[in-house]
Amino acid sequence: MFTHNSCHTSPQRTLPLSTDIERRAALFQQLSNLVSQGLDGQHGLRLLSFGSSVIGLDTPASDIDFTIDGELHLGYSKGSADQQVAVTCTAKQLDKEKRIALLKALRQKIRRARNLQEREFVPWARIPVLKFTYQEHNRCVVMCFL
Repeated sequence: MFTHNSCHTSPQRTLPLSTDIERRAALFQQLSNLVSQGLDGQHGLRLLSFGSSVIGLDTPASDIDFTIDGELHLGYSKGSADQQVAVTCTAKQLDKEKRIALLKALRQKIRRARNLQEREFVPWARIPVLKFTYQEHNRCVVMCFL
């Protein structure tokens, strides 16, 4: 039976340890390097964190969420006076097929990394995701495009 006071208690929250923060920073740097080296012929991409770990609501069992953003080069079109004009878009403007291609390219890089282990690739989801484990942290990492 619940008492009036039991409805207003909140679970105890633990702050992340400094080692967790350091490991998360190392993971972010490693993934940033993989993304900035280029994916599927695209350069100028950058990694962004989002979710509970960014706003301080994560627990030791929480996953770590990342997205990729940046400007992508889609080719050229003819402008006035037959000049070629670069056609670009942001990662947020990409169609699902191109997002999946970029995640597949990142998936190949993750497979070559010793400390990252693929868990699941879900290209058919409304928002395609790539899930993997960061072994130094033993945490699930979720990569997607928002």
